Amino acid sequence: QLLYNPALIAACSDIELVMDSGAYTKELNRQDIERYAALIIKLGARCTWYAAPDVIGSQEKSNTNYDFLLSLLPEHLHTRILWIYQQSADRRYLHAGLEQHERIGVGGLVPLLEDRQRAYHLIANIAGVVREAGRVPHYFGISSHAIVSMLHHYHERFTVDSTTWLAGGRYGVLINKKGQQRS
Repeated sequence: QLLYNPALIAACSDIELVMDSGAYTKELNRQDIERYAALIIKLGARCTWYAAPDVIGSQEKSNTNYDFLLSLLPEHLHTRILWIYQQSADRRYLHAGLEQHERIGVGGLVPLLEDRQRAYHLIANIAGVVREAGRVPHYFGISSHAIVSMLHHYHERFTVDSTTWLAGGRYGVLINKKGQQRS
């Protein structure tokens, strides 16, 4: 939309934008990542960050995709690529990522949300580690009001997203501030 709608670009000039890679819809291949890199190059500094093309449940593949994406981009855009930790991965990956990056993503959360109690505790644990490192996190796929509220106890600054918020409109459903669906 940003590339093909100049009026949208003008209307959003005062809005901070970020971009997700679209990897939540499928596992991206090399050609997909090359097209994503071309889009990032065209948009440049317009977005505060661009999500790395992660693979839910595989930190190794996520890291490989991150490295491949960086290899396609000019050096000045590297800091705009959001490295993503997969919640199911060993915590050593999280610690390594926190040493390298000022801002990180936390992914693989959607499958976890089937058990809200378990999700709450696991996300709180990750949030504590991130807070100790003094980093700014983005949590992918969080639509739970209780979890977002809990995160305020851990972070002064953080962001979340959820396709639930977008998909609801597609099906005639509104999502209220507590994450509940209403017709």
